[in-house]
Amino acid sequence: MLQNRFIMNRCAKYLVSLIVLFSGLELAGQTKEYELKFNEKGYPYIECTLSQYGTLYNLSKTFSIPLSRITDANSIVDPSEIAGDRVLYMPINTEYIKNGAGENRAKLVYVVKPGETLYRISKTYFNRSVSDVSSLNDLEGSNISVGKKIVIGYYLPENELDKLEEEESDIAAESKPVEAPNVVWVKERAIASWNQVQMKGGRKFVLHNTAKLNTEIEIYNPLMRRTIHAKVVGRIPEGTYAKDVDVLVSPAVAQSLGALDARFMVEIKYAIPAEDQLASMK
Repeated sequence: MLQNRFIMNRCAKYLVSLIVLFSGLELAGQTKEYELKFNEKGYPYIECTLSQYGTLYNLSKTFSIPLSRITDANSIVDPSEIAGDRVLYMPINTEYIKNGAGENRAKLVYVVKPGETLYRISKTYFNRSVSDVSSLNDLEGSNISVGKKIVIGYYLPENELDKLEEEESDIAAESKPVEAPNVVWVKERAIASWNQVQMKGGRKFVLHNTAKLNTEIEIYNPLMRRTIHAKVVGRIPEGTYAKDVDVLVSPAVAQSLGALDARFMVEIKYAIPAEDQLASMK
């Protein structure tokens, strides 16, 4: 009798596992929508249930997040004991948010709070351009109302992001102008700044107003005695940051340099074509 009850319990657990698994498979390939929120440390996250993806492994693969990070964020000791309807907190890396919808890409939305602007939500919170967010939401201007749900973008798994970056790199390589053979090295002290609200990690890049685009800049933090090379991908938006900020670094760069504050002193070194320097001296 006890043996039969044991077998029935095992079968029941197996059936529950199958239901959870197949419910996740049934939703595979569909675009799921999630609301972006912030934890007490200011890091973005979404909420989902295990039944939506079947297993923690599927969650980890879909959002490109290590299993250990998922278990830590949700205080999970034994993954096998998680109920399918349990709400899980999934940390979001803003570097993976892009424009294109597609299979297995989660649609991320944000509900406007009092005092927030389109620029603040797009650029400061999620490192997205205002034009991209406006386009995704068919906005004609920058006015947004409190309580409005706006699309921030679509979360690309890391393997899809790698393919996208390869395509962008090929396009950039084809359009990159031929550099002058003679260059002048510029070395100076500078004030660096970074957005501590964004999640750490991701790609290493900087914004700088003088260094040539798509070239590398060397950054040295004398306080921590750390050096890093990062790609210059754009210019610092005018009127957005303090006038004394010389270089805007991504969270990954700040983390590698051991930055403790949002603003810190660095030494930078970069090359400019000799002809550019001669032109500026005239």
